[in-house]
Amino acid sequence: ALTVRLRSELEELPEPDPTFDGLQWDGLSREELRDKKMFEGKQDFDWDRSLEALIETQAQRRLAAFRDKLQRVERILRRRWRRGRERDKSLSMQALASFSSAIADMEKTIRAAYKEANDKAEADVARVSEERRALQDQTQLMFSVALVVREEKDVMNKAWYAEKKERQKVMLQSLRRIRRLNEDMKNLNIMSELKQKHSVLLYSLRMLEAKLKGECTATANDIEPGPLELNSKQKKQLKAADDAFEEQLAQDVSQLRGAHAAQAERMVARIASDFKAQATVQHQPSLEAALAGIARSQQAASRADFAVMAL
Repeated sequence: ALTVRLRSELEELPEPDPTFDGLQWDGLSREELRDKKMFEGKQDFDWDRSLEALIETQAQRRLAAFRDKLQRVERILRRRWRRGRERDKSLSMQALASFSSAIADMEKTIRAAYKEANDKAEADVARVSEERRALQDQTQLMFSVALVVREEKDVMNKAWYAEKKERQKVMLQSLRRIRRLNEDMKNLNIMSELKQKHSVLLYSLRMLEAKLKGECTATANDIEPGPLELNSKQKKQLKAADDAFEEQLAQDVSQLRGAHAAQAERMVARIASDFKAQATVQHQPSLEAALAGIARSQQAASRADFAVMAL
């Protein structure tokens, strides 16, 4: 500003008159002319130096004053920022604490829902496995009886063309075994799902027993003692049936667990949807106010940082 003012005043000065300018050199000797020019040059130089010093001093003063004002501005902005932050901090923390507590409660509810679904799934798996294995045990028992009956029929068919004495001996042995099977089946506490198959098997045993009684001489005490032993082929067939049952049971259990897991996911989705709707009503206004307070605090801090950068 000072430079502009001085330049303006310089432009307003009248142009020097060469006539008056030349009069100052009249009557001077060569040495006096030289001394005068040196003296005027020294005065011009000293004046320029003093002017530069004055301008530098004034610039430093202006800079110091400017910095002092910026420091005062920075202190004021920092003070306002701290007051605003402390004012909004409690409200923001309260809103965030309430929302965090609601989220924790929702997560606890979700974990409880998953646990309840898992417990229910495991209970259903245990129940289904127990029922299926009990049914499989009786099915295997009936299957073993059917295998023995098939074997005895094969033995009978082979013995038809043997000698009478040999045939009666074979028929008596088969009768003893069939009676053993019939007695075991009668004493079996069969499940309701297998009642029909059990009745068919008992009928087959009675018919076969009646047929064998007509082919040999036997008394009521002619019965095989104890449970019958299966041969290796029959045991292999039973094992194959057991393996197929275990494979099918594993698939069914997996499907049952998957169904319970899908049900749990749907339940959790409903819980999350309800929480979202509830949070929108209860927590969104306070959260928006907290975000607005944080934004105001950031804006105030930015203004204070800008004052520091300007320094």
